[in-house]
Amino acid sequence: LPAVGPTLPGAPMNVSEKMGGMLNELEHAHIYIEELHSRNAALAAEVAAERAQNARQAAQIAALAARLDALETN
Repeated sequence: LPAVGPTLPGAPMNVSEKMGGMLNELEHAHIYIEELHSRNAALAAEVAAERAQNARQAAQIAALAARLDALETN
């Protein structure tokens, strides 16, 4: 993690600095997760709208096909 930095074996480590870096990375992760959640919700709404449009178009196509069939039988 960039904000945490490397931890070398046997090297002295500033625990407060490491914890601060981890908290920083955790905040970034939470922000990223919220952005993904928002995009996912927007995409789900878009898919629902497209499915509704597809259903309307399928009904229109079926109605037109029925009218063509009626014309062909007359």
